[in-house]
Amino acid sequence: MPHWVIVVDHDRGEGESLAPVARFDGTREEARRRLYETACTHRFSTSLRERRREVFRQDDDAYYVEIRGALGTYRLRYCLAERVWSSEEPPPVPRSTSAGLPDPGEPAPRYWSAPDQ
Repeated sequence: MPHWVIVVDHDRGEGESLAPVARFDGTREEARRRLYETACTHRFSTSLRERRREVFRQDDDAYYVEIRGALGTYRLRYCLAERVWSSEEPPPVPRSTSAGLPDPGEPAPRYWSAPDQ
């Protein structure tokens, strides 16, 4: 299953800042739904007293958000990214039949051997 990250991009006055908001596994449809929910509800600052939030879709994988707070307006961009490569190898997935038994084409694991072997 694909691995996703939602990233928020915002201007902190000293240049842009990227920060991961969430990492998860899921389908593209699930990831896009989660991106939309994050753009509508994420609190990027605990001290922000939000008065108004506007969410604009830039494309299927990005939203532009303006949040009007007590002290000013904040402009954010929430983006979705799919992992396409990692230096860490995922653990091998054991193959099995629908009954949960080892695949006949694969050698049986030690725990499937008869007790007297």
